[in-house]
Amino acid sequence: METRRKDNGMLNRREVMLRGAALAVGVGGVGTLGYLKAQGGPAVVDAHATHSVPLYSERYKGRTIEVRESASGTEVYVDGTRLHLMKLGENAYLSAMCHYEVLGSPVQAARAAVNELHGANLVDLGGHGAHTA
Repeated sequence: METRRKDNGMLNRREVMLRGAALAVGVGGVGTLGYLKAQGGPAVVDAHATHSVPLYSERYKGRTIEVRESASGTEVYVDGTRLHLMKLGENAYLSAMCHYEVLGSPVQAARAAVNELHGANLVDLGGHGAHTA
């Protein structure tokens, strides 16, 4: 159901904050379910991950960060699970984990995501190829 706005169509600050809070609650719920699921079994591995040699790989705070090239662009993986990134412009990336912080590279976005995870596993949100870097 689409709601039509009576004013100029722009969202005000309150509406932006409410939508952001709703998104955070939804993503947090997905993250919690994924974390609980991962506690009972082996590490989650992305079934859609490319099996090519990574362009870049590092260990950061005990986690494996890999940058791979795919048909849809550059993809970043944390412990084999794809981190959803959106490229905003040259040297400007947002991730699903740190969506209020613009970072200068996919690797910086992955490091920030690892910091936000606090040891939990990254959950694959699906939608492959949607907002790749």
